[in-house]
Amino acid sequence: MAIKPLESPHQKQNGLPETPMPALSGNRQALSRYVVILLAVCGVLNLALFAWGINRGFDIKDESFMLTCYRFPELYAGFTTSFHLIVSRLFGGFDFGLLQARIAGFTVKLLATLVFAWGFWQWLRREEASS
Repeated sequence: MAIKPLESPHQKQNGLPETPMPALSGNRQALSRYVVILLAVCGVLNLALFAWGINRGFDIKDESFMLTCYRFPELYAGFTTSFHLIVSRLFGGFDFGLLQARIAGFTVKLLATLVFAWGFWQWLRREEASS
């Protein structure tokens, strides 16, 4: 004996589910707008906090060690990671100080985030079009 699935009032006569009601679409657009606004506000606050603190403080652990590795890569050639060798070859001619290294790091992170956000947005649009 086959088990018959429960029927909902939103199914068509042929058994396929109906497309979402327009009211749900409007609520989804409003929620999407609020999420975008919230993300934009968080991004602006993050950028303001970064701009305020970029020339303040010095992280004695990672930041100072990596800055030394960038300046003198030959001293740390046999280190467990080779990240400093890549950075020193790409940006070694710029002779970065602490402030410039922080700005360059932030710029690279921001560009990577924008590329990811653009790709994610394209994926969402494609998913929305296919459903």
